[in-house]
Amino acid sequence: MANRKSDSQTITSNLENGEKRCLVKTEESISMYSGPLPHPEMLREYAMIVKDAPERIFKMAESQNKHRIEIEKTYITGNMKLEQLGVLFGLIIPVAGMICGTIIAISGYGLWGFSSIIATLLPSSGSYIYGKIKNSKKKNGEGTNEKSKENSKVVNTNE
Repeated sequence: MANRKSDSQTITSNLENGEKRCLVKTEESISMYSGPLPHPEMLREYAMIVKDAPERIFKMAESQNKHRIEIEKTYITGNMKLEQLGVLFGLIIPVAGMICGTIIAISGYGLWGFSSIIATLLPSSGSYIYGKIKNSKKKNGEGTNEKSKENSKVVNTNE
């Protein structure tokens, strides 16, 4: 909400030599309000137009807040389920590959069985190592964007 008030006052005076002097005094004020609900003055004005308007506006704001919270809960719950599925499949796939590799090795194809086990374990162990390195860089603050580092440097041009 922005209110702009302007007030002008003109003062005219006659000088001794017959000239007129005019002085214009202008006052201007601007008030601003920002928030999820209208300014109390505005609520009073709404109440003059519709008797229960402020209560309806408050109910609308409360229901919007509840709706936003429900959406956030749904989003977070969905992400948690996806993470759990990722962990589950991250366990099942390597175990299945190791079992198959062991069966192949026992069947008399030792090199192929061993290769199958290694081929199954490499991607998951590589992913694990990559995640650990990435998390340690985040903790140490090394994973920031290079451009933001350049922009944050202080340059002394007085030298």
